[in-house]
Amino acid sequence: MHARIERRGFAIPTAILVSLMLVVMLTASFTMVSTERRVSDNARAQTDAEAIAEGGIEHYMVERTSMGFSGVPGASESTRVVLAHGYADVVLTQVRAQNALRPDTYLIRAHGVRTSGSSVANAIVAERTVAEFAWWQRGSVGAHAAWTSLSGLQKNGGAGTIDGHDMCAASPDAAGVSVPTVPGYTQSGGASVPTGVPPISDLGTQTQANDGVKVDWDGIVNHGAITPDIAIPGGTWPSFASPSYWPVIVVTGNISLPTGGRGLLIVTGDVTLSGAETWDGVILAGDHLISNGNNTVTGMIITGLNEKLGMAVLPNDIGNGTKVFRYNSCSIASALQQYGRLEPYGNAWLDDWKTY
Repeated sequence: MHARIERRGFAIPTAILVSLMLVVMLTASFTMVSTERRVSDNARAQTDAEAIAEGGIEHYMVERTSMGFSGVPGASESTRVVLAHGYADVVLTQVRAQNALRPDTYLIRAHGVRTSGSSVANAIVAERTVAEFAWWQRGSVGAHAAWTSLSGLQKNGGAGTIDGHDMCAASPDAAGVSVPTVPGYTQSGGASVPTGVPPISDLGTQTQANDGVKVDWDGIVNHGAITPDIAIPGGTWPSFASPSYWPVIVVTGNISLPTGGRGLLIVTGDVTLSGAETWDGVILAGDHLISNGNNTVTGMIITGLNEKLGMAVLPNDIGNGTKVFRYNSCSIASALQQYGRLEPYGNAWLDDWKTY
């Protein structure tokens, strides 16, 4: 008779032990997956925050005017740019003011914050600060003289002034007069001649002169290249009571100015100044500037622009009187302020700007 060994209950503890081991292994696997996902999300969050900061700077530089800023930036300005999954606080600071040799220089920094877009619960709010150096590209009308006339210029008598030396000393001096070789610049009587660097600039043949003056006159006249603040006829001549008001005025046809003023004045025909009227800024005329009196224009004048449309325009006759036409780069910049823009310097991007 064989002895009988009792082994009841061995299978249950074994099953429990195996189950516990499986649970531990599964828990460890889930923990590893969760940790890897969080690490991956944290890295992506930092990348997203950097992209948001970079996007903030790009939006600010392109859409600065629509954000309520205008003209040349001052010492500092700031705004918040809201983007997908976050926002960027953008701050501009002037680091160097313009002079005759260099433009205004600025540091633009953006602090990007990612607030959404994560696939992980309780994800961190990622932050990143980047910066870029930029300079202010002032608006330009493509000429560099106190008075440029594509149809030539005639001056009667020696009284008055046509001067290309910059009144505000913020830019290099300009020519006094710029004209095509024919008909060029002529003066009857008097010893006074234009002054500037050079006093008279020869633009070459009519074709060379037309090409050399980089004003898109066809686009302005026929294709709405410039959106004016005031269009005449239709609009009315403004009040210039505020010294900070520099409008863009487009006149179709001829106009005799009711009063003096400032800004960018575009006239498809003749523009007439009478009495002692003054204009501060830029005048673009398709035909002539007619000065009936002792007028003063500080900034820049370009006449005879209809030559660029194939129209024959007679030489501009300044007439008699003690008139003053002086180049002023500051007045030009103010008149063209809405056409200026921030331009980034090359190799001046910092993607790890310290946040204090």
